[in-house]
Amino acid sequence: MADRRTNTSCSWTRVVGTAIVALGMTMCGGVERSDEDEGAHESTSDQPDVSSLTPESTDEEIMRHMLWVMENQATSSELTKNFPDLDRARAYDIQRLRLEHREQTEERVGWKIGWSNQPDPNVPIDPVFGHIMAADVLEPGELSLDRLIEGDTGIEAEVAFWLAKDLPGPTVTRDDVIDATAEVAAAIEVIKPRVTAHGSDALDWPNRHNHGIVDNVWHTGVILSPNRFSVDDVDFAAETVTVVVNDEPALEGQMSWTMGRDPIEGVVWLANELLEYGYQLSAGDFVITGSVVYRDKVRPGDTATLTYSSLGTMQMSVASAP
Repeated sequence: MADRRTNTSCSWTRVVGTAIVALGMTMCGGVERSDEDEGAHESTSDQPDVSSLTPESTDEEIMRHMLWVMENQATSSELTKNFPDLDRARAYDIQRLRLEHREQTEERVGWKIGWSNQPDPNVPIDPVFGHIMAADVLEPGELSLDRLIEGDTGIEAEVAFWLAKDLPGPTVTRDDVIDATAEVAAAIEVIKPRVTAHGSDALDWPNRHNHGIVDNVWHTGVILSPNRFSVDDVDFAAETVTVVVNDEPALEGQMSWTMGRDPIEGVVWLANELLEYGYQLSAGDFVITGSVVYRDKVRPGDTATLTYSSLGTMQMSVASAP
């Protein structure tokens, strides 16, 4: 199997600050950003402009653009505008560059699965994976404003698996996953698409998934429950979760919708899929297995309560706007 790793050497100036969440977003080069930050990222003689792309942009230039979007808590239509038919192999190549860049200063601690929810077994699913960095594992409680994108974010009720043994593909089975799992817990993924459609074009499957891969499957953070359980103590076929935001009606999902069976099946898929891209699941990793319930918008001042039938209750709030 050919290794898709691409050697890269690049510098990056991190732009941090909750001021970027402020209102007053404007379009610039296909990227929405705040007016007050307008002059902070103009290209200089020693730093190329990364706020836009062209159809000739290289994988590294695309990666730098998406990092710029991430750091500025913005969204961008540049990827869909210039690469409407991006294929999956290239999407993962660019995600790898993103991971290698962030690993220069941060540790990767886990993996995530996206688009694994299958409430209707007659509808095919198309799961994909992304990575989780230590800096994106958030403390329970209040979500800071710097995790919002253009003033809001989505949340997903998920389940996390911690591994005590390596799970190298390509023949990992359910029994292998159960044997390798040290513990499981409820999790909240903080998630929002940063890649938007160009003009009136729709982001339809499968291109939406491939564009999402480039942006690390929309991941912006994860909150892990401190209440941990043995995998043998959870009946995933019967496990449900409800999500209530403020006093709105509850949203409910079933873990049996994950990969058409349960979250264990998600870890099996991931262990075998990672091999194709030169990775493997290792002892010490954790995996979040995909949305069971999705709430697309929570805003400053909102409170969400997630109630699992056996994994306990999690509550989070979003900081109030200044």
